[in-house]
Amino acid sequence: MYAAWIEDCVVQRVSLHDGVVLGFADYNEVVISRPLRLTLPAVGEFPVEMVLIDPDRVAVYERPLFDLAGTVCTSAWYGDDGALHLGFSAGHRIDVDAEADATAWECTANITAIWRVCPVGGFGWFATICPRTPASIPRSGDAGGGA
Repeated sequence: MYAAWIEDCVVQRVSLHDGVVLGFADYNEVVISRPLRLTLPAVGEFPVEMVLIDPDRVAVYERPLFDLAGTVCTSAWYGDDGALHLGFSAGHRIDVDAEADATAWECTANITAIWRVCPVGGFGWFATICPRTPASIPRSGDAGGGA
């Protein structure tokens, strides 16, 4: 399991254009372009619910479910299988499985590099411009292997 640098960051905005885009402080973004599971917290008498959403076809009635602006990303990690798992302070969760034929998700760090799961398997950094500071991904709970 690998932890992502967006943990403890506040979600500043959510965009539903060309996928689901979660914007965090300091120009960090997560772009989800493949089907995701959005888990909604229990509210009153309504229990926890999981909804499968296609980011390219978000229905009008599904849009309010992405009311995440102002929440804190309390957990952000991905496994060796490339699946992304995000948790938020309001109790929401987003889970995205890797896919063999397309990039399922990307994390953009300060507009300097992209961490993405590759459709052919594996994941890695793709530099977009020269970074101002060294970028690293802290690893959590994994004694071996690596990215």
